Amino acid sequence: MPWVPFETTCQVGWGMTDAGGVYVPERRLASSCGVCPSGRFSFPLRDDTGETHTCVECGSGTHQPQSGQVACFACEAGTYADGAGLSACYSCAVGSASPDVGGSSCQRCGP
Repeated sequence: MPWVPFETTCQVGWGMTDAGGVYVPERRLASSCGVCPSGRFSFPLRDDTGETHTCVECGSGTHQPQSGQVACFACEAGTYADGAGLSACYSCAVGSASPDVGGSSCQRCGP
C-alpha cells in the first residue's frame, strides 16, 4: 500500500484535494483537504486508511448555496437546476414552468 499523508483525513464539510487544489474522489490522488465550496457537499468515504470526506457536486435538480455543507437542496417548484455543481436554482422563463420539486428543466405552458 502506498504512503498516504495524514493531511488527507478530511473532516465533515471538507473534501480531499490534490496539490493544485482540485477536489479528488480518491485518497491516493489527494495531498490535502479543502472546504467544500458552494455547489458541492461533503460526503463520507471509508477506505483502508480510515474515514475521510470527498466533495461531491450537487446533481441536476439540486443546489447548495453555502460552502462546508453535507447535503444539497432540491430546487423548489417553479425553479430548476439543469447541471451539476450549481449554487442556485434558476427561475423558469415566462411562459414555462417546472411544476415539481427537484426540477432539472422547464416545460412550455399551454398547448
